[in-house]
Amino acid sequence: MSSGSYLMILDDDPQIRTFYRTVAEGLGFRVHDSDRYLDFCAAYEAEVPDVILLDLTMPNTDGIEFLRDLARRECRSAIVLSSGQDEKLVASAFRLGEALQLNMVANLAKPATLDQLERTLCQFLPEETG
Repeated sequence: MSSGSYLMILDDDPQIRTFYRTVAEGLGFRVHDSDRYLDFCAAYEAEVPDVILLDLTMPNTDGIEFLRDLARRECRSAIVLSSGQDEKLVASAFRLGEALQLNMVANLAKPATLDQLERTLCQFLPEETG
């Protein structure tokens, strides 16, 4: 895959987005990041990502509602929840995503460590590393 895996990040924290983007690009991902739901949706319409890193808490968007929207779109992207919320809430959101038949793959507690983020993202890279 010469173009690399495509990662989309939706998070309202600019430092978190920069960290995620820097790590992902260093691993070989192409990255689109946004703090706005509508911008994310427009980018999703242009190209469906391989992986979505989703913050559950956004100023103008409820992460749960966003999961429902992805289900309506029949999204097959791998979804990684990234949240500083209570573990039980994050686990509930994860189970909801599974019930909606989304490809829920991981939870990352915020702030994620470099090691946690790399381990999570590396599973979505092509085997042949160059």
